[in-house]
Order: sequence, then C-alpha cells, then structure tokens
Amino acid sequence: MANRLASFAFAIAGSALAVVAQVAPGDALARSGGVANALADRGAARCVVWRDATGDRAVRTRRDDAWFRALCARAPAGLLVVTVVDGPAAGADGAAGGDGAVGGEARTVIGAAGAAWFVDALDGVVVTDGDGVVHFVGAVGSGLTDAIAGALAGGVDLAAARAAYTCRLRFAGWLDGPDGLVAAALPAALAHAPRDGLLHAVRWLLAAAHEPPPAAATVAQAALRELADDPRALAAFGDHALRGALAPRALAAVVAPALARAAAAAPEDFAVQLAAVRALGGAGQARAVGRLAAHARRLASDDALACLELAAALVAQPEPAVYGDFAAALVARAAALGAPPRWLAACHVAVARRCRGDAAAAADILDAYAAGPGKASSRNNDCWRWLTDRSTFGCCEDFAIALADRMVEDVAALDYFECDTVAFACLRAGRGDDAIDFAERAVAASGGAVPAYAARLRWYRSERAVAVPAPR
Repeated sequence: MANRLASFAFAIAGSALAVVAQVAPGDALARSGGVANALADRGAARCVVWRDATGDRAVRTRRDDAWFRALCARAPAGLLVVTVVDGPAAGADGAAGGDGAVGGEARTVIGAAGAAWFVDALDGVVVTDGDGVVHFVGAVGSGLTDAIAGALAGGVDLAAARAAYTCRLRFAGWLDGPDGLVAAALPAALAHAPRDGLLHAVRWLLAAAHEPPPAAATVAQAALRELADDPRALAAFGDHALRGALAPRALAAVVAPALARAAAAAPEDFAVQLAAVRALGGAGQARAVGRLAAHARRLASDDALACLELAAALVAQPEPAVYGDFAAALVARAAALGAPPRWLAACHVAVARRCRGDAAAAADILDAYAAGPGKASSRNNDCWRWLTDRSTFGCCEDFAIALADRMVEDVAALDYFECDTVAFACLRAGRGDDAIDFAERAVAASGGAVPAYAARLRWYRSERAVAVPAPR
C-alpha cells in the first residue's frame, strides 16, 4: 500500500452494517467496521475518496467508474479511492481493480451504510484526509476535483469547504437574491472551489436575475474559461444554468460550442451528453440533438432517473412534438425500472402537454398522481419542491404549474407560503403579472416577516423577469 500510485479500491459491505451519521466538511468519519479497516490499511494515502454505491445509487455510481479510473491514472502518489457497496457481488469483478500502474488492487470490507453520509440525494462522494477528517461532500463536477487537489496538497481550509458545501445544499437559496445566504457566501465558496460547475451555475443564475445582462454574460464566459478542461464540471454548469434560465436560448447559444466539444471528449459520460442535448437544442441544432439523444439513451438504458432526465431535456426542446414518441419511450422504460412516482407523473404530464398538446390527458395523469397510494405531500410541497430541488429544477415544469393552477382554484383559501409557491410557478410559466400579484399576496399575508418573499417580489417586478418564455 505504501508504494501505491493510486488505487481504485472496491469496498464490500459486510453483513453487520454500522449506523453512521450525515457528515459535512470538518467532521470525522466514525471509525467503525470497514471504515476503520480502510483507514488503517490506507498506507501512504493522504486523500481518501469514498464513493457511495449502495441502494439506489449503485447504477449511477457505476457510470462514474471511468472518470475515477482516469483520475487514478493521472493522480500523484497519495490517492486512494474506495467504493462502498451493499454486498460482495459488486466487488467480485476484477475489472474494477487497481489502475494497473502498481500491479494489484485493494479490496476492503466496509461495515458502514454509505448513503447515511449524505443529505442531498444527488451527492455520492466524500473526500477525507488519511485520518478520516471530511474535506468534501458532493458529486463529480461539483467541486470534487478541487477537493482532491487540496487534500493531496495538505492545505484544505475546512471553514471554506463547509461554506461551499452549504451553498451547494442551499441551491434554491439563489432565489432569495442579494439578501440570501447563498449570494453572500458564493464569492468565498468559488474562491475555494473554482472548478465547481454547480457553484458557477448559481453565480450565473444570480447575475441573470439581479444584474444587467452584460454582467450575466461576463459571468457565463468566465465560467466557460474556468471549466474548459473539465467536461463534467462544464456539464454541471451548463445543465443547472440552462434549467434555471428564464431565457435559456440566449445562454444555450453561448455554452453550446463548449458543451459540444465536451460531449465529443467524454462520449461515455451521460451527464455530459445530457447537458449537450440541452445546450445544442436551445441553440437550434436539432440534427445534433437527435444524434446525441440516441447515444444518451443507450447510456441511460439501465438508469430510471437518467431516462427521465433525458426525456425532460427533450420535452424542453424548441419543437418538443418531434420528440414525443422518443420521450414517451424513455418514460415507459423508467417506469419499468421503478422510477419515483413524482418524476414519472411530471414527465407524463410534460409529454402530454408539450409533445402531444393534450391538456385533458395531462389532467387525467395529475388526477391519478394525486389519488395515488401513500401520497404524503400536499400540492404546495410537491409544487415547490419540484421547482426548487436541485434534481428537478427546470425539468418538466408543466407538472408544477398544473399543481399551482389547481391551488388557485380556491384563492381565498391560500396561505401566505402557498401564495409564494404559486408566484414562482407563475414566473416559470411566463405569467409575470400573476407572479407579481401572488408575491404581493405572500408579502402582505406574512406581514413582511419573510425577507425572501420581498426579495423575490423585487425580482418579479424587474423588467428582465416578467418577460419569459413558456415552461420547459
């Protein structure tokens, strides 16, 4: 172990799983079971990257295997990558072993449930130093490259790492504008993690919402320069920024050339292909979108959420009707793979409304979803979560807008937080006057006690915010 250049190690979960808590930068991983074994057997490793491939994350984690192999192939001495899995089957394949430069591989028994380390469902990677102190919690493309470099150099600012982590978790906080926590913390977070595509996207969203257009264009160009050599980080920037943009076609024209190059450079990376589909479609390159979508569908064939994400990108195209059958087939495949009901309902509604022009079918789908077994969330929660959660933001928004329309069937019964939700749904639907009306209701009904409501109202009143296209 001491002479290892970099090892791609599969950690196999034992039969007795230890309960571990959610972690953040500065915390120490609980030294129990296989975690203790892996740290004890780390050799000269100064940086340990823990990948969670337990439960629902298993399929998506496998998609990043090539990325991590490439990382290990170019990494300096001191890096150890460990993948946490549910059982021995995932560790039986020798193809997942060492990088070949050191003649061997490491297999460690892990007695910890990796999924318990993460607050956000999209996160799946923890970076620690050799002593198990957490430096990073997140995902590929969202600051991981910076975290690994810092850990290997031995100079991580844990306070800055925690601030960046908080910004990622509070993705929807950009909606609060200059008064929000994210806006205040973002400059320091980006200084700490300059190759974080997600943070660059949040910075652009803030600029697009609250600064003059030339300033937003400058932010986009700066992000493209910073992320030019990292296809996955570039994809994270492009995907999140395009999904959040009120005028996505203008941004798509700027980012499409860079994402087309990234897609060619990373043909097996679904996240990069998906971002390229969004960008090239928005830039009017329909033929290129068709080729990319066919390729991306093969990459997504065993991943329910990937199928739905690709379907969402296709229904957001300038001419969604062209992709109706393609998107419907993706949704059917996702259903067969056991996709989450909310995602399925949203995609079904979007295909019905955007691709088929069938409002009645969309209403029937929404009725069936609302009457489904085990329905625990209210319409307000479903609507707000869909519009603001990092995994669904900017995807199949017809679903959330339809929920909001049902909420306003009894306007007098709306509480102040429901008015705030409806206001944002109206903004995303391109109904600026309605957005302002309901935002004013939210501010008045709350007695001005929620600063975020007032910040959003100021945004909705701005000239740039009220003239927006139809939902994606």
